[in-house]
Amino acid sequence: TINTLKKAKNDGKLANNIYITCRFIKRVNDEKFVQSVITYTNSQNAISERDLHSNDPVQYNIQTILKKFDILYERKLNEFRDEEKNKPILDAVDAAQAFLCCELKKPHKAKQDKRKLFGTLYDEIFDPAKSDLAYKMFVSYLVLDSVLEKQSERRKKKQATKKQGKIPKFKMEDLVISHGSYHIASKLYKKWFDGKDDMEKSVKSKKLPKSFNTDYKDTVKEISNIIKGEKIERENLPKYFKSNSLF
Repeated sequence: TINTLKKAKNDGKLANNIYITCRFIKRVNDEKFVQSVITYTNSQNAISERDLHSNDPVQYNIQTILKKFDILYERKLNEFRDEEKNKPILDAVDAAQAFLCCELKKPHKAKQDKRKLFGTLYDEIFDPAKSDLAYKMFVSYLVLDSVLEKQSERRKKKQATKKQGKIPKFKMEDLVISHGSYHIASKLYKKWFDGKDDMEKSVKSKKLPKSFNTDYKDTVKEISNIIKGEKIERENLPKYFKSNSLF
């Protein structure tokens, strides 16, 4: 409601005679009580689990930390859609999915359990006790996003081959990229950042290591060799990646 009113004012569409229904609840010095009021009040409306958690202290903390690096962390959907376009925007859902995939080493869950990120998986992901949580979320996103971009490029090349009237060939590496990109991202993150306490430098630069392309190819080959060694049939690869973390 507040964001809608702000936008209307900025657009010159806010009337002087509007009325807003309000409910006043006396606040007590109990953070759990405050969060319960927010949750149960909002649950009466058609609102997502993500939005129910948008006012959690950990969400504000992540947003505040990343803002120092000109990174806009969206606690709510499209929170910064009217902001400067030259600043990177990190959606809370994308951040949670990448963190689960990379930092928590659960690529199989990150890929298929997206709906649970702000449900049953929320406390595991957004644990305020985790050190450098905001940094690790952003770096995890950088890794996964870059790997998925590689997957998209490969798919476009195959589609271009089809348009030329040719039948594209699919090697094991192609199938790994198609079905196992979350696993590729998870392994790359482990190689570069596992056990690294200070990730502020990576957040500042907003860049991955220069060895990305080489390490990406090596990781694809590594996973391909694992699959060949376990003698997994091609048609079983989707199921294989859904049930294995490869860690």
